Amino acid sequence: MRDLLKRYKTDEGGNFSIILGFTILLLILITSAALEISRLSSAKGKLQNIADSAALAGAVAADQRAADRLEQVRNIIEQNGDLGLDMDEPEIVFNDDTQIISVSLSGRLPSFLSAFLGKKTLNTSAVSESLYAPESIAPITIVFALDVSGSMNEMTSDGDVKVETLKDSIEILFTSLEAGSKNKVKLNEKLRTGMSAYNTELVEEFELDYGWEELDESIDRLVAGGGTNSVPALQNAYDQLRADRDYRRSKGENVDSLVEFVVFMTDGDNNQPEWDEESFEVCNAMKEDGIDIYSIAFAAPEKGEALLLDCASSNTGEETDDEDSKCLNSGAKGAGKANGHCDGKKKKDIEEAKSRHYFDAEDAKSFKKAFDAIGESVATVYIRIL
Repeated sequence: MRDLLKRYKTDEGGNFSIILGFTILLLILITSAALEISRLSSAKGKLQNIADSAALAGAVAADQRAADRLEQVRNIIEQNGDLGLDMDEPEIVFNDDTQIISVSLSGRLPSFLSAFLGKKTLNTSAVSESLYAPESIAPITIVFALDVSGSMNEMTSDGDVKVETLKDSIEILFTSLEAGSKNKVKLNEKLRTGMSAYNTELVEEFELDYGWEELDESIDRLVAGGGTNSVPALQNAYDQLRADRDYRRSKGENVDSLVEFVVFMTDGDNNQPEWDEESFEVCNAMKEDGIDIYSIAFAAPEKGEALLLDCASSNTGEETDDEDSKCLNSGAKGAGKANGHCDGKKKKDIEEAKSRHYFDAEDAKSFKKAFDAIGESVATVYIRIL
């Protein structure tokens, strides 16, 4: 370039001036084109990053309602879309059959070379696809021990029949459980459910099966009547769970990750004191065998609450056989409170230690809320995005 300028100063002809002018113009164009390419490449890279982020957000939110998941993807695009581009409407496609979300973005970048290129803008685009976020679902077995004694025909303080509230609550539990999963088909392939309904004896049994819809139909047919003895139902629930382990093994399932739950409820207390003690022994045996017990007192009397509190698992899963941890007296009358096993601060301490497994429901609303909490708790711990 120096030699050209030197020659330009000494040259007396006009041709060289023309050549120099074209050379300088060409250098300007080459430099500008390089800058344009750099700007376009940078914009395309940023656009691709936004598309990738949006597709990932959509994959995580894919189990939500169509409008909600679409809104989340759009929010990601809008929050990051200030790139100096004239953006087109994004194309967002959730394919629930293939479980793939596709995000296509495009826009135009103002051109510095519009006078030379005949175009005021440069087009750029980006496409990103992502598989719906996979989730891990542990094998889950849930068995219910349900009180259908005569008092379950009574009205709750907020105007519902107890046994009908129970039927609604079972559906609420499973609706809550399903809400925690992205793939309901996969969940029902992992979930097995059973039921033991009782008054003074085992009056109805639902054998363990996959999913919960047939169980729900069986529970809908329950009728209330008779006295109260929780022992046969609890024992049957335990027997079902142990048999289920063998069944799963026979199907080639890995039971090492199997999680097992009993949901035990009553609105009364056992007619004989020894039935409390026998029930407590079955509950302890189940907990020692790694089975979690959720218990719900449905406007139950004090002694019924005491049994349910004793049977419930602790929040930590660490159980103690210490007499001080019991609400029930080991004597014949079950007068645990009178013997100092479950009164005042001691009872509050036990309730706090079992707060995620024991529910004291005084009406239909709080009873349903307890079942909703159980379903959510199981989903939160045992269904998770990988």
